[in-house]
Amino acid sequence: KPLTELLGKTMDDLFPSDLAKKMIEDDKSILKEGKEITLEEEFNGRYYSTIKFPIYIENKPPLLAGYTIDVSEEKQAQDTLIKEKEKFYTYIENAPFGMMLITENGTISYINQKFKEILGYELSDIPDGRTWFRKVYPDKEYRHEVISAWQIDLEKRMIGEQIQRVYTAECKDGSRKAINF
Repeated sequence: KPLTELLGKTMDDLFPSDLAKKMIEDDKSILKEGKEITLEEEFNGRYYSTIKFPIYIENKPPLLAGYTIDVSEEKQAQDTLIKEKEKFYTYIENAPFGMMLITENGTISYINQKFKEILGYELSDIPDGRTWFRKVYPDKEYRHEVISAWQIDLEKRMIGEQIQRVYTAECKDGSRKAINF
């Protein structure tokens, strides 16, 4: 609304009663406590982030200032991302093959149920790539062969390209299995 339509109006004139009462209580609290607050609010299907803070001028009563930003698009993007992440984890958890997720710094952040069934390892057993390689390939020479091939494959493969290799991996129970990576 244009500023001319807002000037001289009370909160009750501009907002539904419950929201107006909450805003007034927030305002009083800010002036009483002297602290800035940030609020996330929904109004008429839109989402807003509001920052309110007191302003002090010597020998005058404290003033209240604030600003509100429409964050509806950001909120929608966050909600979509959360839903997509949930779908992703549902797919990988129910995949008919073992999967692990490794962060850029080498931390293993996730292993699915099939991975646990195949090799017997829990995430706590193999927290990072270094531990993974040492446990699954305990023979030092074979481990270095596997790591070298893996590094070469990472360097030369294109995004989305799959390079398959079969390696003999040692399971948690000490048994060995040929695994197609």
